[in-house]
Amino acid sequence: MKKILSKLIILSSLIIFNCSSVVKSKKFTDNNMNDYKTYAYLPDTDMSSSEFNRADDAPANESAVATLKKRLNERGYTMTTNNPDLVIIISESIGIDSNQKLEGRSNTAAASSSSNVPYSGSSASTSSTRSSSNTANSSRPYQTGNMAIEVFDNKTKELVWIGLVKDYKTDIATTNLPESMVNAIFDKLPNN
Repeated sequence: MKKILSKLIILSSLIIFNCSSVVKSKKFTDNNMNDYKTYAYLPDTDMSSSEFNRADDAPANESAVATLKKRLNERGYTMTTNNPDLVIIISESIGIDSNQKLEGRSNTAAASSSSNVPYSGSSASTSSTRSSSNTANSSRPYQTGNMAIEVFDNKTKELVWIGLVKDYKTDIATTNLPESMVNAIFDKLPNN
């Protein structure tokens, strides 16, 4: 009986682990976030991504960018493209998947808008959240995505903060995935 119970616990843990999203956040400097007043989303500027040690600055999904700007404005930051205090880069990958099985394989139709998500395997974080999704138990298609939001100090070009979401799942018909991922990440943005 103990063997069955221990196997059930392990199986339950695996199911929960595989059906959940991970949201991580890490602040890299001792700088107080309240000392920064302005920001810019990198593709909106004349700056080059190479200044921030990045290969490209491909624009993210429009709803992700709009949500990013809204959340920053709510926190008291002002958007400017002329010498901002902070420069923001968003990297994302989004796909569509289903739990239905076809000939012993998962039915996957991945439609990636971008697969340049840095640090996606990093385990170093100051804050981490795991949230479960009931879409994984449904046979309906669902959206799945990964996103990284990097915040750089424009003067020093140093990474100040990063927020990551990995394996985020939403119902395909009801939720704007990029917007949901930005909101999940910004819930981790430090106040100081």
